[in-house]
Amino acid sequence: MAPELETYWFERSGRCCGAKPTGWQGRLFTAIYAPIVTASAYLLVDRTIVGFLVAILLATAVFMLIAAVKTRGGLGW
Repeated sequence: MAPELETYWFERSGRCCGAKPTGWQGRLFTAIYAPIVTASAYLLVDRTIVGFLVAILLATAVFMLIAAVKTRGGLGW
């Protein structure tokens, strides 16, 4: 992809797979992820622990995959 078309939302911070948001897209994406996890915890933890774990793992997997693609230099996996 051409460099002028590349948009990164996160930048690596540290040696492991840490990343910090650098643009408004990364901040918005993180701000949307947090209420999803909170809502799933609030709605599902009393009913079924398996449903809660599935919701958390699915949301986190989607978040990590998009963050890995949108991080300059990758997450370092």
